Amino acid sequence: MQDATEGPLQIDGATLEGGGQVIRSSLSLAFLQPSRPLRLHSIRAGRPKPGLANQHLVGARLAAALSGRALTGDDKGSTELVAAAHEERPLPPSLEAAAETAGAVTLMLQAALPPLLFCAPGRQLLLRGGTDVNFSPPAAHSALVLAPLLARMGVCLDTRVAARGFNDGGPLGQVTVAARCETPLPPLTLTERGKPTSLRALVAASDAAACRLLAEAEEPRCTVRVHSPPVRATSRTDEYTAVSTASVQLALTTDSGCVLSANSVQSLPRGDLGPAADRCCAKLRGELLALLESGACACEHTADQLIVFMALAGGTSRLRAPPAATLSSLHLPTAVHFAERLSGATFRITESEDGCQLVECDGVGARARPAPPHVHARHALE
Repeated sequence: MQDATEGPLQIDGATLEGGGQVIRSSLSLAFLQPSRPLRLHSIRAGRPKPGLANQHLVGARLAAALSGRALTGDDKGSTELVAAAHEERPLPPSLEAAAETAGAVTLMLQAALPPLLFCAPGRQLLLRGGTDVNFSPPAAHSALVLAPLLARMGVCLDTRVAARGFNDGGPLGQVTVAARCETPLPPLTLTERGKPTSLRALVAASDAAACRLLAEAEEPRCTVRVHSPPVRATSRTDEYTAVSTASVQLALTTDSGCVLSANSVQSLPRGDLGPAADRCCAKLRGELLALLESGACACEHTADQLIVFMALAGGTSRLRAPPAATLSSLHLPTAVHFAERLSGATFRITESEDGCQLVECDGVGARARPAPPHVHARHALE
């Protein structure tokens, strides 16, 4: 799009979803208007605790560093954040970002991945925070769901979990990220659900007992007759814990290339561990079957992450998303709103006869910048 220079681009942080999605959507695409400052105001204004939380700060600083922008107002609790116009800045081969708390590494990655691909090709990320925490996709979603879908657009995304981090006051998790692509990206087409071909499951828990019980509960999987590799299970420790934090990710692949996702992160009380594990897995299997029967080609949480890449791609992308009436949040319309505003892409959303939403996007065909100069000093963002 044309790079406007008439003043800061004003972003109302209370728009639509009004939370962290506004911050991530805005800063992930700000690189498309390099000479224009970006001002976010009224950040999380409608939340019980307005302003920037730690995980928002870390994601914002990471996106800004990758796109060559300096931030002001990047303080905890701040309700206004300004990203200065782009300046050429050297970057090290690897950037580190750590949340003080178990802030979700997947949400940090949502803000950082577009500028990593388009502004800092060849760099790697080391993210420290929560790999499996409430109200965010688990790290397994990036590997089992997002990566194969982005591969259809020529993006190679490699995420590796070196340590698990849960929202239980324990040590932070650690994930390394490498990504590359050729630009402009080709358009994405996910409009035919197809027939299920395989179902993968990854179970992670803060202790071995919960992990074992979850793996056993998940082993029967869905009633869908597909190839099911053995459940992958991992635990942070063999020690006894009074309350176990557990994460389950299901990924159902179809012969048309769709990857349907259902996941959950929750606490399982030790005294009710077995039944709680059964209930958790039964609920997820039900969610996955409902998504499969809806005819959608991606769950709502996957769809809102694909929007930014549809905007960046060339040509017309098409995505069959779940019915609007079934959405649990405004993340999807928020992603569309800010993708249009920041990139200049054009979106159209129409309802199909079965209620699913057809999301079409005429992308801008963005091209990657030349890689910034290297510097060998350690670059850590906290």
